[in-house]
Amino acid sequence: MYQRLIGDAWTEQVWDLATAQHLDKGGSTGNEAAIAREVRALLQRAGHGPSRASSHSEPAPAADRGMTVGVEPTPDPYWGIPAPDFHTISALPSMDVSLSRLCNGPLPPVQPVATLPHEAT
Repeated sequence: MYQRLIGDAWTEQVWDLATAQHLDKGGSTGNEAAIAREVRALLQRAGHGPSRASSHSEPAPAADRGMTVGVEPTPDPYWGIPAPDFHTISALPSMDVSLSRLCNGPLPPVQPVATLPHEAT
């Protein structure tokens, strides 16, 4: 509806950004014509690129690089622990059904639990 006021392609993200700026200026979300004018202004500013004043501003502060890492090797946390003997470790069962029963076709149907007649309750 307001495409004629904007005069350029725009997205929902640009509309949301313009709405936020319009609200910061004291506007309301019901004034879509003013939001459309804000979208147009945003797109025009974006088309001109960054201002020359911002290119001469102070450089951004150096990012925190985290803790410093020294050149000294750290001690091995596993030093003194013997290597496991893999031949002596037994495997844990992973199924409660034997492989031969599992591969011999479908399991027998589950027997229903016996119920008491209605008179007995």
